[in-house]
Amino acid sequence: MTDSEVRKVIRLVAASPHSWADATTRGVAEAAKTIRDLGSATITRRDALIDGGQIVLYRVQLEVSFRLDRERDVAGTDHQTVQVRRYLVIANKTLSSPDLANAISERQAAGPCEFHLVVPATSDAARWASVAA
Repeated sequence: MTDSEVRKVIRLVAASPHSWADATTRGVAEAAKTIRDLGSATITRRDALIDGGQIVLYRVQLEVSFRLDRERDVAGTDHQTVQVRRYLVIANKTLSSPDLANAISERQAAGPCEFHLVVPATSDAARWASVAA
């Protein structure tokens, strides 16, 4: 890890009928299919399912880290990447508003980008989306 590098940590659960080591290997292999630049995997929990006095499934909870970057693969090309702009959208009662839709459309038209949406977890959240729809 370099001084300027930022890493994200996600939690996942993997399982194997053979061992905790195999469950860990399977979890990392599955994560590597869709996440670039995996850096580490930490086992935070282990357990096993038992049936008839025998272990039938070994499970591990992993925290997997990977480098955050702005490069994304271009679909239909051989390893070509493009740099994207990231936007964090915090939508309270504005989730389905025309103003928010227009702002997102403008940013999409300006070039490659990705959006991350945060909506407060309240009992009104579902109602806000359906009222404006």
